[in-house]
Amino acid sequence: ILSAQSPYEIATGMLQQIDRLIAADRIGVVMFDFGSEEVIPLALKIGSIAQPGPLASIPLYEYPLQDSLWEGQFSHVDDLTMLSELERSPMTDRWGADGMRSYTIFPMLIQGRLIGALHLAQETPGPRSVEELSIARELTDQIAVAINQADLNARIQRHTAELEQRVAERTRELAEANTRLQELDRLKSKFVADVSHELRTPITNLSMYLHLLERTTAPRKRSQYAEVLNTQVTRLARLVEGILDVSRLDLSTRNRVAFSPVRLNLVVEQIASANRPRIETAGLTLDIDLMPELPDVWGEPNQLAQVVANLLNNAVNYTPAGQIILRTGYDERRGNVYLTVSDTGIGIEAEDLPHLFDRFYRGHQPEGLDIPGTGLGLGIVKEIVDLHQGTIVVESTPGSGSTFTVSLPLLGGRS
Repeated sequence: ILSAQSPYEIATGMLQQIDRLIAADRIGVVMFDFGSEEVIPLALKIGSIAQPGPLASIPLYEYPLQDSLWEGQFSHVDDLTMLSELERSPMTDRWGADGMRSYTIFPMLIQGRLIGALHLAQETPGPRSVEELSIARELTDQIAVAINQADLNARIQRHTAELEQRVAERTRELAEANTRLQELDRLKSKFVADVSHELRTPITNLSMYLHLLERTTAPRKRSQYAEVLNTQVTRLARLVEGILDVSRLDLSTRNRVAFSPVRLNLVVEQIASANRPRIETAGLTLDIDLMPELPDVWGEPNQLAQVVANLLNNAVNYTPAGQIILRTGYDERRGNVYLTVSDTGIGIEAEDLPHLFDRFYRGHQPEGLDIPGTGLGLGIVKEIVDLHQGTIVVESTPGSGSTFTVSLPLLGGRS
């Protein structure tokens, strides 16, 4: 019995022993669930037919829970037909309806806790012998111990399964965290390597041309070398500023920046106004088409200004002639505000598009063009847009220009 896997199997196994040792026309084993207020039949034997559980439960209020059961004493009725109306219960009516005349209930207790009962009923009235009562009480105790052990084993199994599940989940979380750390370490190493590579060229040029400047006295050569030095210093400054932008962005991603309502049109106007002299000096036309009463977006103003500035700077650098168009609008279907930066420049080759937003990536340039840049601008744009839970897409035809479209959530559209 102790090796049984469930209370139902324990009760079914005990029915055979009880039937051999005690005269009974009906034998029943039940458990009490005081939480759900139900009596749960585990096994039932009527005559020679055994009905193993699970069987339909019985409301607890129908059960005759006499005080004697709580005290560990059996309850016996010599003749059900002799009970008064007040003494009867739905349970005794149920037994009597099947022709039973006498029945006995033995409580199953574990450390004073009532967990169930053994029912014995006969078609003939009368008391039971002392020997039968003693055997029934011993068998009831065995059932209680076995069921309690089975319940304990089930709890241990459930607890073990829950622990194993938590350990598996924690192991998976640690594995994922370790994978992320390895990826971060790889990205850090790549970033350091990329920075070192990018810094090496201007520093080498600075060192070389300073050496040449020191060794020459020709005014024309000195002027030429000074111009190269200024160019390399500018390139180095841009690179350092780009690296600082990336560092600030990484820091803000970890600490989360303070978002607020932002008027995107105002940001675009400010950046366009600051860059208009440079654009006109380059012989380009700047057209601005801003949607009136554009809804506010939810973001960080300085970072959104950097998005506009980087995209506009990129358009100027890659547009030898023609025009640049800044446009804002509201996509009612998607519920987003969008910004497009279009140019009539050299366009982007198809093989460059998948890597366009990678840090330090610079696409193929047409022969004869020396376009300044660090390869960080578009990468910074993409990370800022991601931080704002927005999207950025690019459409480009080599030789005909490019269009970058940034979509941002509305003030009330961010979770």
